[in-house]
Amino acid sequence: MNMRGILAFIVIFMLMPIGHALMVVMNNLLTNHLALGATIVFLLGLGLLVITRFTSSSGWQSLLGALAGVLLWTGGVEYGFLFAAHDLSIETVDGTAGEYRLLMHTWSLLLLLMLYLVVHEGVRCNLFVWLRRKLHLNRKPIVSGTIGNYGPRTAFEMASILWFFYVVLLLLYDEKLVGKHHILTYATLVLSLGGGAYLFYKLLRIKDMGHAIRYAIPTVIVLWNVVEILSKWGVYEEPWLTLDIPIVLSVVGAFIAGVYFVLRDMFQTRKQLRGCGDNIT
Repeated sequence: MNMRGILAFIVIFMLMPIGHALMVVMNNLLTNHLALGATIVFLLGLGLLVITRFTSSSGWQSLLGALAGVLLWTGGVEYGFLFAAHDLSIETVDGTAGEYRLLMHTWSLLLLLMLYLVVHEGVRCNLFVWLRRKLHLNRKPIVSGTIGNYGPRTAFEMASILWFFYVVLLLLYDEKLVGKHHILTYATLVLSLGGGAYLFYKLLRIKDMGHAIRYAIPTVIVLWNVVEILSKWGVYEEPWLTLDIPIVLSVVGAFIAGVYFVLRDMFQTRKQLRGCGDNIT
């Protein structure tokens, strides 16, 4: 069994509840200074993205890019819509807060982005490569070669996949369109569980840590749909939203442990590569 895939999965999976808990903590502690808090979170994400410019390791670039993606999404997008909802006095409806009702209506922008990614022959995402091949959109061989910095790509991957599935779930929850107990919502849960399991199987076969981290992002977010839908059905109350301290601390501890083992693996791999170089010379 390949431990790199499991470690990457744990790190990215723990990022999901930590991102939710971060917003709850900020809302409670910085009630009158949310704009400042959101700006700090956004700038932290931007700083991590800049740091990726100064490392040649795809593992470091991917890890920092994933963290940057979550921070940029939270500080920039989620709080941006939160402020807009307050400014426009958009209320919570059927358990969906005003900011998420606004986010739901970004589906047209998301569609435009998806169309661009489908036709852009330089995008190497497996899904879009497959779509271009099936739709016969490739005019030349698929782009290959080394990528200089995976950081921005990973951050964009994290934010865009979060955006996509946010919109999907919000459209499903809207009682005027589908509804949380509609057969399509049940089908989405089943497809997410099955698709996530397949992606997890593929993830376990990846031997490069940087690649594993990047592949873990869609794997985790697809499976996270199951967590979100079950919570929407009232099966349980999300402890990272209610700030159940023992559970939140356990999640943070698992994340820190996962990051530690990921970093240890990357340092060991780097030493092995250096050792091989010394033997060659």
